[in-house]
Order: sequence, then structure tokens, then C-alpha cells
Amino acid sequence: MDWKLLYAWLGRCALAEGGAALLPFLCGRSRGEDGVEVFVALVAVSFALGGVLIHLGEGHRQRVDLREASAVMVLLWPFLALLGFLPFYVSGWLGLVDSFMEAMSDLTAVGVGLLPREAPYSLRLWQSLMMWIGSLNFLVVLVTVLPQVSGCFGIELSALKGQVFSPMMRRMESMARGSAAAYTALTFFSFLLFLLSGLVPWDAASMAMRCLSTGGGEFFPGRGSYAVERAVMVSTLLGSLSIMLFRQTVTRRDFRAFWRDAEVRVFLLLVAAAGILVALHLHSSHRYGWFQSLHYGFFHMLSFLGTTGFRAASVESWPGFDIFFLLLLSFVGGCMGSATGGLKIIRLLVLLKMTWAGIRRTLHPNMVVSIKVGGVPVPVKVAARIMSFFFLYILVFFASAVVISMSGTSLSSSVVMSLACITGIGFAPGLAGTGEFAALSSPMKLFCCLVMEAGRIEIFAILALLQASYRDMRRKW
Repeated sequence: MDWKLLYAWLGRCALAEGGAALLPFLCGRSRGEDGVEVFVALVAVSFALGGVLIHLGEGHRQRVDLREASAVMVLLWPFLALLGFLPFYVSGWLGLVDSFMEAMSDLTAVGVGLLPREAPYSLRLWQSLMMWIGSLNFLVVLVTVLPQVSGCFGIELSALKGQVFSPMMRRMESMARGSAAAYTALTFFSFLLFLLSGLVPWDAASMAMRCLSTGGGEFFPGRGSYAVERAVMVSTLLGSLSIMLFRQTVTRRDFRAFWRDAEVRVFLLLVAAAGILVALHLHSSHRYGWFQSLHYGFFHMLSFLGTTGFRAASVESWPGFDIFFLLLLSFVGGCMGSATGGLKIIRLLVLLKMTWAGIRRTLHPNMVVSIKVGGVPVPVKVAARIMSFFFLYILVFFASAVVISMSGTSLSSSVVMSLACITGIGFAPGLAGTGEFAALSSPMKLFCCLVMEAGRIEIFAILALLQASYRDMRRKW
């Protein structure tokens, strides 16, 4: 493996995270907070470490192979978490393991919310920044490194059809810059929405980053304001659509591309149907009037389908049907190419079509059935990979629930915590009335961090790296 390539990649990420730490420092200074010097220390450590790693990575080759791609995906999030946990730990607001878990959950857009409510605003802003940076890294990995590891797993069936993935660094950097530009532009648009809804600039920036990154969490300035909550809905909807499709639309100036995309059409249909279903059930259970039922129904449907987990009402007191339905929506997630968690719409669409094709073949054994999405045939290889991913996703979900249950938590707590880690809904345990993550033991918290990363990098990178390492060990022995 070319370690120089890995050093160069991690070094650039360290520099980016160090530069981002200047923002909470300036925010804390402007608000007169104490202890903001910890962010200066983080900038110094990140810049020094990033400089050393980039120096060690000089002269790396310009091609990324499977092993390097897997190593980048597996090591990137723990590496950034080891830097990002410093403000939480040094400030004294969280312990060592809790600080690392908070940083990991923010970077993977889970947002478990271990930080106390009375914590300084600068730490809240640092949470939002890490969510934004972590999702930006995920989108960059999605169009550069992930295709080398997993063969796309359905990416080419969605907004990226017509684009060519390449293991060459120059082509990868071009794809990364385009995705980062589209993600930044959407974040700025969301920031303007929150400003117009009445939030002050710091709150507007924090909410924009949390919505576009789908990190969400407990921090929700403006809760109770219909204008702010509508801005959350619009921003979450934008964050649930494919970032690359936005880029493709603007580049080609073809604004009808959204409606022509089969995944987007199915997603918008699901949004409308699920929102109306939750609203009707809330109204029929005499919880709210028609207006509030529609508002809260669509808000929480988008929140859990988009895996942000924001709550505008006491959802834990809702009827069991609505809670269970919201948890199921978090399994679905948004479109391929978005920062949401979950299985993604395009994969579920392919799985449903495969199921229907299997039924037709059973009834008519000699029939030749072609699986198509949006009029485009799905290659057998891609369909098989999606089926493998679905099996692994469910396997990791149940296995994680079994391991978490060993800590003494109840069955419902274990299942919901596992769902929260793998889908990115960190607030799900509170929603279901189960125990919080803070009550877990330190080893179990570290295990949850591993599940969060597995859910974020879509599992196969870990397996690919383990398999490559095992082959190396056998060869040496």
C-alpha cells in the first residue's frame, strides 16, 4: 500500500479541520466566552500535524487502488475525531470517551447530543462545523474513493449516470471540487433561509450546517417558530436530494433533470404520501388541529426520512404508529448522492423491482425479465451488489443490537440505539422513550462509534481493508 497517499489525504483533512476551528474561536470571542483558547490550540495542533503528514506524503503516486481507498475511508473519521474531540475534553464539559463519541457522532452526522445544554455556544457551533465537515468528506469520498471500493452500489443508477469515475487523482480532485462547491452553495442558500426566518447570523449558520449535513441533534434555536421550522423543512429536503444532481443541473443548465430522475420522483412521492399519512393519523387521534397536524406531520417525516432527527413537538408522547413509522423512515433515507443515512431510495427501488421480477419468474419460468430504473437497465452486477449491501446492512443492525444488549440495556433500547448508530438518527433513543447513550459503559460507547462509522462508510470499506490485511498476513507467514 502507498502510505504516502494516505498521509497526503489525512494531512489535507487535518488542515481543513484546523482552519474550521477558527470560526468557533471568533464566535466565542465575540460573545465574551471563557476558554475559547482551546480552539487556538486545536488550530495549532491540526496545522502542525497536517503539515507533517503532507510532507511525508510528498511524491505519492497519482493512482488510487482498492487498498488505499479502503484505508482512507476507514481511517479518515477516527483521525478527524481524535482532533475534533479536543475542545470538548480540554474545556472539561465531557470526559475522554464521551468527547470522542461526541466528535465521532458529529462527523458521521449521527449527533447523539452528549454535550450538556448549558455548554458554551462556541462548542455548539463546533458541533455544527464537524457535522458539516464530516458530511462534506462523505460526499467527496462518495464520488472519489467509494467507487473504487464498492463498485458504486447503485450510484451510477442515480444522478451520476453519464459521469465517469476514475482512480486517477487529477480526475478525483475535479469531482471533489465540484461536489464541494455544490454543497457549499446549498449551505449558503439554507443560511439565507434561516436569516429570513428571523434567526441571528450565528444561529442561522449553525442550523444551515446541521440541516445540509443531516446531522441535526438537540441544538435547535428557533424551535416553536413556524417560520424557522419551515426553513428546517426546506433545508432538510434540499439536503436529502442528490448534491451531484444539483451540480449536474447547474453545469448543464438543464433544470428539468430533477423531474427526469426516477429516484427524485419516487422520493418526492414518498415525501408527499408519508407526510399526509402522519398528518392524518395525528388529526384522527385528536392530537392537533388540521394545520398543526400537517405542519408537525411533514416536519417530523422530513426530519427522520432525511435523518436529521430534529423535533418540533413532544414526539415521544405520540401514538405508537407514528413513532414506529418515523423510525422506519430513517431506514429509508434520502437520495443517493446526499449526506443522509439509511439505505437510499435508489437501492430500495432496485430491491423492490428485483422482488417483483422474482415473483414473475416464479409464475412464468421461461420469461426473460429486465430490471430497469427510469428506463435504464440495471446491470446484474450492480443488482447483486445492492442485494449484498442490503444483507450486510441488516446483519450489522441486528448484530449491533445484540452486542449493545450485553451492556444490560433493554431489548427496545438496544434495537433503537443500533438503529440510531447505523442510520444517523442520534436522537432516536429519546424518541422511543429508551435509555440515552450517556448511560452506556465506555467500551460500549466505543463500540457504538464503530457502528456509526460502519453505517457512514457503508460497511464494505472495512471488510475490504480487513480482507487485504488478512491476505498480506498470510503471504508474510
